Amino acid sequence: DIPWPFLAAVFALGGLALVRVELGRAGYSFELQWAVLLPAFAFASPRDALLACVVGGLLHMAYKRLAPLKIAFNLGAQALAVVLALVAGRAALGEAAVVSLRGCLALVAALLVAELITHIAVVAAVGITQGNWSSLRSGSVWLMLILESALDIGLGLAAVYVYWSSVTSGVILLLLAVAMGAQYTAHG
Repeated sequence: DIPWPFLAAVFALGGLALVRVELGRAGYSFELQWAVLLPAFAFASPRDALLACVVGGLLHMAYKRLAPLKIAFNLGAQALAVVLALVAGRAALGEAAVVSLRGCLALVAALLVAELITHIAVVAAVGITQGNWSSLRSGSVWLMLILESALDIGLGLAAVYVYWSSVTSGVILLLLAVAMGAQYTAHG
């Protein structure tokens, strides 16, 4: 099992690893923290995965100095996303091993649920606070959700399979992915 404090630290660092994509005249940024959900799902208890997400999210948001209301909203959305992702992932997994085709599909399902829940929460918050619901109809916003999910799935599955084969290699991969994202952010 991966200890939850380590996962919390990687969740927090993953939130700092920002990828920026330019699409036409609009720019979109997304974080890599959800990639950590897959190793958390595979190698930690549901309680520890939720705890790691909430503590890591709190550390990340405190570092960014977000307003308390925004922190509360984001932590609530993340906690809901993790709980629903764990439920969906465990249901999809059934009795299969995490390192199997069905396990891989369960991991993907869990991550997609988390990404979708947090995306809907953000769109709803913007719609309510700014009265702007146009992002629901924007194809580019949904395209960014797909790109973000694909990147998180790729990194997360790589981390799961590398960690499963060698704990040290898995830890190095997770840290390397976060460091690369942070470096990209610093120069982006």
